[in-house]
Amino acid sequence: MVQTETSRAGRQKPVKKAEVILEGAMQEFLAHGYAATSMDRIAAAAGVSKATVYSHFQDKEGLFTTLIQRLAQERYRTIL
Repeated sequence: MVQTETSRAGRQKPVKKAEVILEGAMQEFLAHGYAATSMDRIAAAAGVSKATVYSHFQDKEGLFTTLIQRLAQERYRTIL
């Protein structure tokens, strides 16, 4: 499970939650491939509920697209 920073109330901040979900998704996609990865698995890996995953990402395809875009941006920044 991915660890995150929490607010004083013990809850993860919304932006942090999206990042945690993306981290969990990357772990699951790498371990099991796109087809075998479910939103349930992503939620479990991220330590959040499936409802939380869906509150940040419309569906698995959108989550995967966002993940790939972020990875490409990070890679592009390291090249420059």
